[in-house]
Amino acid sequence: MYHPPGPPYRLPPEGPDTTPTVLTPEPSGASMRERLQAFYRSRRWVLGLAIFVVSFGVFSLTAFNRIEGTSTDPHFVYLANTLNSMVAAAAGNQAAKRRRANRKPFELERPPPHDNDWASYWHIELPGGRHVNGFWLDRQGHGRFKLLDGRVMVLERSDLRRARRDRRYFVSFPPGPAVLMMPLAAIWGYRVNDVLFTIFFAALNVLLMFLLLRRLTVGGRTGRSRNDLLWLTLLFGFGTVHY
Repeated sequence: MYHPPGPPYRLPPEGPDTTPTVLTPEPSGASMRERLQAFYRSRRWVLGLAIFVVSFGVFSLTAFNRIEGTSTDPHFVYLANTLNSMVAAAAGNQAAKRRRANRKPFELERPPPHDNDWASYWHIELPGGRHVNGFWLDRQGHGRFKLLDGRVMVLERSDLRRARRDRRYFVSFPPGPAVLMMPLAAIWGYRVNDVLFTIFFAALNVLLMFLLLRRLTVGGRTGRSRNDLLWLTLLFGFGTVHY
């Protein structure tokens, strides 16, 4: 059916109706303890727990042997250890201070296992005490060298004969996962199983999607049945890029 264009939809001045529907009546004035007891007696948590366990199991099974240890791309493991070292150094830990000596903030303390998706630049101390930071434009390690400020200089082999070179590495991703991983890194260091870490939050996301959809239903904003919500959750968890 054809619908002619009209003015955009606007919410009423008083805002949307937030009154809970009869599906899950909220006791007015109830304490947090009473709410938790009512939630436990309703056994609504059973379905949520089942969604999490099933999602965790499917993700774990399809991870195959990768679940046995640290992944091949341990960017956040390295960053979590770096953050722990920075915090310890700031708190006065002498061993951490020695590890962080002459390092930039967030600079990794050990070279990564490969060059995929890591940020890095070369720090070169030239004869005479001059320091330059940048990266090579010519792959053979001499010739055009682009500084971090954008300027390009030429370094000949004779300039580099007695130079000291040091490649500095950083993680090129936002630090949120690494911050959550810091307690694990404090226990296991660079042996943190980031695969299990990822699978846990992947399964938790599937559960949170279901809770969000159910909340929309409870608030009267959608008329989806529970089976509809389960199918939508299933499609999100295993039919999108989230998987």
